[in-house]
Amino acid sequence: MDLKRVVIVLAGLVITALLINALYQDGMAAFWRPFTDSASSALVTTDLTLYLILALIWVYHDAKQRGISPFPFIILMSVAPGVGVLTYLFLRLGDPSAGPIVNARR
Repeated sequence: MDLKRVVIVLAGLVITALLINALYQDGMAAFWRPFTDSASSALVTTDLTLYLILALIWVYHDAKQRGISPFPFIILMSVAPGVGVLTYLFLRLGDPSAGPIVNARR
């Protein structure tokens, strides 16, 4: 396993542990309360939602282009966004037929 995959696995484990701990301690209802307490919190929530939507669009198109079903990843990203994105990247890095994630044209 190369360094990129190790970093993705470690990040996924940390995010999963934090998510489980937050849900265990506070429950789902308390999870959303801090994001709407102030205007700046609402702005951060809106920004993160926009980034999630962009990631969902990218995963959908990238998976379709690679000939795999994007729906398991979309469902996972809808429930646990960080885990879903990292899972997709982990599996994508192991695919030798996958092109570059960013195609920089000059």
